[in-house]
Amino acid sequence: MGYRKAILRRLEKADRLHYRIEPSSVGKAAKHLNLDPNNPHDRERLLYILAEALFAPAKKGRRAGVKLYWHKLRLINLGRLYSIEIDKSPKLKNAEIARRISKHPDFKNDDPDQIRQRLPWAHELFQEWWLGSWDLVSIPDDYAAEHGEPDEFEEPPEYDF
Repeated sequence: MGYRKAILRRLEKADRLHYRIEPSSVGKAAKHLNLDPNNPHDRERLLYILAEALFAPAKKGRRAGVKLYWHKLRLINLGRLYSIEIDKSPKLKNAEIARRISKHPDFKNDDPDQIRQRLPWAHELFQEWWLGSWDLVSIPDDYAAEHGEPDEFEEPPEYDF
């Protein structure tokens, strides 16, 4: 909304400065659209094109089919947390579970609604991973080294008590 307010301020300033005077920007816009700024029909067409470009209602949200990327390991972790919450309280709705998961340190910066939308897919991935499809989680060595991820079959460190 701030962008549109800035456009409106610029238009008001241009109206005050260039009232009844043709600014060079009109000529540039007409030239860009292959229109003649002296022809009344072309000037009206230019007006409608610019009005549509500047003030047409904006489409909300992302394009259909475009999802934010979450890697499989993160989705499996989300599915694990979902399973824990479902085991604690099976009657909870996904929205409440997503709110609880959003308080977890791994998901504290995520919107609960985004988490809720990914819960079924994450739970399905977690179930497949839990049932033995270990090949779903393949972390390249350079990624593991960079992000401190342990190897898949790495033994936990031994502690002296």
